[in-house]
Amino acid sequence: MPDAAKGIEKLDLLVVADPVPTTWAVLSERKNDTYLLPICTSYECNGSRTASNRSLQWGEQITKPVFESKDDNEVMYLLAKKLGFADRMFKNIKVENNVPVAEDILREINRGGWSTGYCGQSPERLKTHMANQKDFDLVTLRASAGPAKATITACRGRAGARRRSSIPAPIRSTIPTCM
Repeated sequence: MPDAAKGIEKLDLLVVADPVPTTWAVLSERKNDTYLLPICTSYECNGSRTASNRSLQWGEQITKPVFESKDDNEVMYLLAKKLGFADRMFKNIKVENNVPVAEDILREINRGGWSTGYCGQSPERLKTHMANQKDFDLVTLRASAGPAKATITACRGRAGARRRSSIPAPIRSTIPTCM
């Protein structure tokens, strides 16, 4: 970690945005041009969630943000606005009360994600899959009934693999995830 601390010292600006303070917030002795921003957890904001296995789901806000935390999309917008490039960064994304619309953000990701295989995950598709989880088979991951019939849940596989899928099962609220 000493090399990381040296690298941090050389930065013109350090912004750490996390729900809780992490190592990066305190790794160096920086006092100037360093900002620790409290970010909402996934329970406190709307939008798509991407797991490390490339699966996607849509999530709705479950609870209001605590204390001064903000949605990470709002923080990105406010920071871009303060630094003078929000008009360019969010030119294809609607912003309401300083919060970029999560559906528009996913559409923008889709526009630029064809080369990585991130295509076809429209907000409408993800919302339909979340609302109809009961229709998806846990093995084939295909919907056997309902509005999503014959579709595969969540995301497509790796880049260029539009004919196959590497998708995990949809979340099932009947299966406990914590003991």
